[in-house]
Amino acid sequence: CVALLPPMRAHLQRREVQAPFVEILAKPEVRWSYLMTALVMASGFTLIPNISAYVQGNLGLPRRELEGLYMMGGVASFVSMRGAGWLVDQTRPVLAATIGVVGFVLTVATMFIWPVSSVPVFFIVFMTVMALRNVAHQTLASRVPLPAERGRFMSVQSAVGHLAGAAGAIGSSQILLTLPGGRVAHIDRVAWLSIALGAAIPFVMWIVERRLAGRATSTQ
Repeated sequence: CVALLPPMRAHLQRREVQAPFVEILAKPEVRWSYLMTALVMASGFTLIPNISAYVQGNLGLPRRELEGLYMMGGVASFVSMRGAGWLVDQTRPVLAATIGVVGFVLTVATMFIWPVSSVPVFFIVFMTVMALRNVAHQTLASRVPLPAERGRFMSVQSAVGHLAGAAGAIGSSQILLTLPGGRVAHIDRVAWLSIALGAAIPFVMWIVERRLAGRATSTQ
């Protein structure tokens, strides 16, 4: 990475006076961006930690096939992230995220609320649409901080994401029950919660985009 990537030191040469982080946090686009990160992470981690137990206990996937399922999902995610990056570059992040969220809602519904039998296919689609919305989210979030604010902004963004993911996982664990035989009860409730959180993502991203567009206009 050191050999191939260009240095990013231009903001140091400008010797800008760094604003206190309280001033950075006072910017509406920063707060909306953190909310966007929280929604992305919470909507995903209400379901992700429970997928293994669900597909085995409820959908009857044998334990020996679980590693193959996750392998296919990982490959799908790796490949789809390249396509997601191209789509985000060709369009707007909010448009790409909306496509990803629509796919996410449909996939969650057909995996957890009204499940169908083809587990591998829907898990691959699930990983693909997750990659699309995550790439769009990260792209838009990277435009929020000014160069001299990037390190502090991203540190807090990471903390917000981890806290939101933990909150989603803990919240879902309070809703779910493990029945005799290994079945997971109330997974449909968790799925609806994930859908509700995920459906808000495009609206928050649209607000962030509008804020950034207004900031760019004011500085011209």
